[in-house]
Amino acid sequence: MKNAHLRFGFVEFEKAQKSVVSKIRLMADQFIGERESGKAHLVSVIGGDSDVGAIGAAIQLNESLIVGGPGLPPRHYRFGEHAHLHRGTINVAGRKRAVRHLVAVSTDLQGGGDPESLILHSDSPEFILLRLGVALGLPLLPNWAPWFSYRLQSQERLRKLAGLNCSPVVVTGTKPELLEWIGAALKAGDIVIPEPTTT
Repeated sequence: MKNAHLRFGFVEFEKAQKSVVSKIRLMADQFIGERESGKAHLVSVIGGDSDVGAIGAAIQLNESLIVGGPGLPPRHYRFGEHAHLHRGTINVAGRKRAVRHLVAVSTDLQGGGDPESLILHSDSPEFILLRLGVALGLPLLPNWAPWFSYRLQSQERLRKLAGLNCSPVVVTGTKPELLEWIGAALKAGDIVIPEPTTT
């Protein structure tokens, strides 16, 4: 955990009311978003009670936030309508006041978006295989991960997203289509079902 603070990014919100400009900046430990559209899918921030409350209100009102950090150039993002907010409290030894923790999740990431798209926080082939197997009820084996990842990429079904402290992707495809891929790959010998071992 040495120098863990160097991995933090930031979330900034600025609001002008008449002649007064209010600016709030919080530390962020994780973020997922789409660079092209500016759509945010997940952010995790920590800070004081009032600042975290203000960022939460801005997200619920679909206000524009600036998000940036290591490997993530600053840009404006919005969560869209009906973002889900999850709040928590972190008690830190030696501090009189607790630290507030807020995680905001878009409706797409929560499962209310395109049923043919799945947003994942890691681009690891093993993780992608596992999550698709669970989400779509696919009969997948762990040793198929490299083949499956290659097939998704070759069919342009894997798109990288902007991420802070993660390597997010969005995967598109339907269960019948992916089952067809699996059936064809088994027939071609690209993937195999191991023979059961006897003892």
